Amino acid sequence: MPSAAIQQLCNTLSPALQFARRNDYACLGRLTGLQQLVHVTLKRLTKDLPDPLSQQLHQLSKNFDTLTNHHKRQRVDGMLALLQEATQPKQKLTVPASPPLGNPLSCKVNCLQGLSQDTLLALAEEGIITLRDLLHVLPREYAHCRVVQQQEELQSDALCSVYGKVICVQRIPGKRPRLQVALQGTFGGVQLTFFHFFQKDNRFHVGRCITAVGVVNRFQGQWQMVHPRVLCGDRRQELDKIQVTYPTHAGLSSVQWQRLQQQALAFISQHPITDPVSEPLQSNHCLAKLHETYTYLHSPSCDMGAQEWKKLHSKQTPAHRRVAFDELLGLQIGLGRLSKKLHEKQEKSQRALALPPHQTRRSWII
Repeated sequence: MPSAAIQQLCNTLSPALQFARRNDYACLGRLTGLQQLVHVTLKRLTKDLPDPLSQQLHQLSKNFDTLTNHHKRQRVDGMLALLQEATQPKQKLTVPASPPLGNPLSCKVNCLQGLSQDTLLALAEEGIITLRDLLHVLPREYAHCRVVQQQEELQSDALCSVYGKVICVQRIPGKRPRLQVALQGTFGGVQLTFFHFFQKDNRFHVGRCITAVGVVNRFQGQWQMVHPRVLCGDRRQELDKIQVTYPTHAGLSSVQWQRLQQQALAFISQHPITDPVSEPLQSNHCLAKLHETYTYLHSPSCDMGAQEWKKLHSKQTPAHRRVAFDELLGLQIGLGRLSKKLHEKQEKSQRALALPPHQTRRSWII
């Protein structure tokens, strides 16, 4: 059990650090004054904290507001790792060298790195115990994030990414204050609108080049994105893919589910899966192979035709059919085993017991 000082330290610093990591570090620019927060907290608890922990936190928070986003990410991850190690020093999760019983899908989800005890408990409450259970949490929807280079490529109600330079930043007061950022690039101009923002938002400075990802629409004669995802620098190439959105449950966001699925895919790629369904049965029922099914559903390639994209969007691909087949097969096997147990129990209850000779009907008649 962590000491009261360490628990108080985590309760003070963790909310701010978790806020910075929200939605793939989208709120990182809003985190200001971290050095002062760490300094005041450690000054109040310095007598009850170990010196190495205090020194490392001081070093990681030093000049935090002046760093680039890349170095801020490293500092935030470092501080969260220190806090997690301080509260749970004996619960470090590592990937086993080989899966038990030769079946990687039977491995428990704690074989993945970086999962806290609270996350494991939340997954267990949802019935997600093994990697098979995790991989069967399917995406809610798919969206192709197109890279827009020219103004003619912009389409209403379409998810896209644009790269340009900030030329104007305005904070408009009123009943519903908003932040408007004018972005200029080869695509023309797009207005980024935020209704929930901090007054000291360091993400937007005139002259800074950023990448904005969101749904674009026409508003008052110009293109507009409302609450887009903002990334520093040119990130269009890594965003030119099919965006996967997972349902938010078990206390995990869609981004966190995506990270878990990517770790699970990396794990099963290192330990090949033995497909229990034979190839003739797969071809007869138009089913995909098991490993290809998980890869296609959780990390689809953007190199597909319009017909295949339509099937993916409507969830009518061979991979979706394979998941449904496995679920129905597992349900049928489970019901068969339950029926067998009930039948055996009924036979035992109806089986007549042999009576002693002095209690048989013949002896009674005599």
